[in-house]
Amino acid sequence: MNNEKLQTDMNESMQEVGYRDGYHFHFILDEQRIHVHCSALSGKENIYVNDELILSQRSLRRKSCHALTIANRMVEVEVTMAKILIGEVHCTLIADGTHVATQKQVLKKHYQLKDKKVIPWLLLCGLLGGVIGYMSVEIMNKLFL
Repeated sequence: MNNEKLQTDMNESMQEVGYRDGYHFHFILDEQRIHVHCSALSGKENIYVNDELILSQRSLRRKSCHALTIANRMVEVEVTMAKILIGEVHCTLIADGTHVATQKQVLKKHYQLKDKKVIPWLLLCGLLGGVIGYMSVEIMNKLFL
């Protein structure tokens, strides 16, 4: 019952994380401590059971699934990038085909990209890249032709 309370408390609030520490998810399954660490920069995912590294893998996909055997149980850990612009990541623990818990974390506010800020920057960078590319071709044509 105590483990269920711990899982409920962890699920209720979405924690904010930064680029330096990355995402840390903690689960308890049959007295086994499962710690999932995901880098916010490189996409590397590490899974620890009782502080022992079990799996280390780099994933640049929006969803990755890792199958493990922990204490004679088939366990799956799913890491999902739910919202790319704000850096929201969901980590789901599934044991023997049954959902155990899902935790959610999001990047701190000052790291998040807002739609209103992204579109003008993309347009400006595209325009600037086009102008620089055009000028480079014109200069090369004048110098070498």
